[in-house]
Amino acid sequence: MIMPRIYLAGLLIFVSGITAHAQRPQDLSLSKAWQMAFDTYPGLKQKKAQIGESLVQKDIAESDRLPQAQAQLQNSIGTFAGGTGAFFPLPGIFNVNSNKSTASRPSTTTNFYGSVVADWNLIGFGKINNAVKAANAEVEQAKSSFDAYHLALQAKVTRQYFDVLYNRSNLTWADENVKRVKQILELSKSLAEAGLKPGADTSLAASTYLQILGEKDNWNGRYSASKITLTETVPLMVSDFDVPLRNYLQSSPDGSVYDSVSAAHPYLQVLEKQIRISEARRKAAGSQALPTISLLGGYSGRGSGISPDGVVGNDYSAGFNNMANNYLVGVGLTWNITGAYTSTLQKKRLEQQVQGNKYGYDLEEKQLKTELGSASARLTDQIRQADKT
Repeated sequence: MIMPRIYLAGLLIFVSGITAHAQRPQDLSLSKAWQMAFDTYPGLKQKKAQIGESLVQKDIAESDRLPQAQAQLQNSIGTFAGGTGAFFPLPGIFNVNSNKSTASRPSTTTNFYGSVVADWNLIGFGKINNAVKAANAEVEQAKSSFDAYHLALQAKVTRQYFDVLYNRSNLTWADENVKRVKQILELSKSLAEAGLKPGADTSLAASTYLQILGEKDNWNGRYSASKITLTETVPLMVSDFDVPLRNYLQSSPDGSVYDSVSAAHPYLQVLEKQIRISEARRKAAGSQALPTISLLGGYSGRGSGISPDGVVGNDYSAGFNNMANNYLVGVGLTWNITGAYTSTLQKKRLEQQVQGNKYGYDLEEKQLKTELGSASARLTDQIRQADKT
């Protein structure tokens, strides 16, 4: 009876040790918080999807270089009056007609028709190239937007993390202050009971103690709130993590001061890509005023219910009889003359957009320089204050 109880007690101790270890909050470093946010934050995944979308759009623009092939099949019934000639009546089909002498027969018959037509833009005067350049610029902008959002997310996690660190540091300080004031209160009570100090000192110490307890509760609430805020970007439960103070309280600023904004700044890169997109679209709009020269080619098979001797069949399968195959090749020029004026207006609009984007770039660069100079001045002053303490 004794041995099973010993085994049971040992098992309970082992399980309780595992449970206690599992419930212990893990220390969350800043680098780990960054990585967890990068891996799971939906906003960053959205930017990645936008890159994929722009890459597909680029492939669509490049596909316009390929010949456009269209096909059709039809079996119809109707009248058969017509004239001679061969032409492209609509994109995707071409037609060949000839007169045939028909005797007094039914006025309707069935027809079968199938055709394949290819339209290859040989000379577009830069239309496709400019469209591809605009698509490439959009890809670069999507990548720059991703980098900028990546940096913004990193900055957001850093602010949230150091907010937790700041509140925890103050909570630790408040807790130590509570212990110190409590000792003073207990000492004041002892001295008052011994008649060595007046009771008013004890009341003052008690009032201070209650005030310090209130400050501790305040910092405890702010600490809990900041941890909840951090869970927006870091996928952890509030009770599952803590921030280590030892990694930061012993560090000190290196004294580096920055007074210039690099042109490679992610936000400036996004604006620069917007300028490139506007310029590429402006060039594409200008090329729309020019014509397009295409190589046309087609092959068709046609059946009719009218035989060569003029006999007309009116059953539905008669359209597959008397087959005639034809081909047609040619060169076509398409020029939207009215659209030339519209494209000119569109080009002017995009020129204004380019100027607006350039002004926006200059404004953002100026604001960044101002903010950086202000932050550098504050940092310099704080370093001086830290040196005096």
